[in-house]
Amino acid sequence: MELAESFIKVDGTRFTLNSKSYYVIGANYWQAMNLGMEKGNRSRVLKDLETLKENGINCIRIMAASEGPPGEPYRMYPALMNAPGEYDESVFQ
Repeated sequence: MELAESFIKVDGTRFTLNSKSYYVIGANYWQAMNLGMEKGNRSRVLKDLETLKENGINCIRIMAASEGPPGEPYRMYPALMNAPGEYDESVFQ
């Protein structure tokens, strides 16, 4: 298969892949960023991604940033940015 054939295309109001209808079946996986940290649980991320794939999910959205001081409600911890311009390097890694 040529590389150009492996891309999803638009045909009118539908997506196609190799001239067949292609449906986007997605999920939010916001915790992947923190689970993927060195001190997180990377093996769980891999298992979760495999489980999503097995269940037909072909598109995921991962939160790529989080902010807010520790202890604040409704925050991911650890946050990528604890204060304006103050980043946690371990979350970047």
